[in-house]
Amino acid sequence: MDGKTLSISPDDIYSYHKLPIVDCFFSKEEVTVTLNVPIKRQVVNWCVFDIILTKFANNNQVRDLYPQDVKLLAVGIEKVVLID
Repeated sequence: MDGKTLSISPDDIYSYHKLPIVDCFFSKEEVTVTLNVPIKRQVVNWCVFDIILTKFANNNQVRDLYPQDVKLLAVGIEKVVLID
């Protein structure tokens, strides 16, 4: 599958029964079932960074550069995620 793997292990086949991943189409002559099997990239590299809050003065007020509730930043190939 060219760098991709199944999101759900073949050993855990019963998990597929719980997911809404099947479409069924009926006609008078035939039934078509489409199964959308979830796949993911085999290698997903994430880097996690601590966010150091920086305060600065602006118009006689002290401001924060980042929100107080965010502590970590995870950076992947296609996505950046803030973690609190």
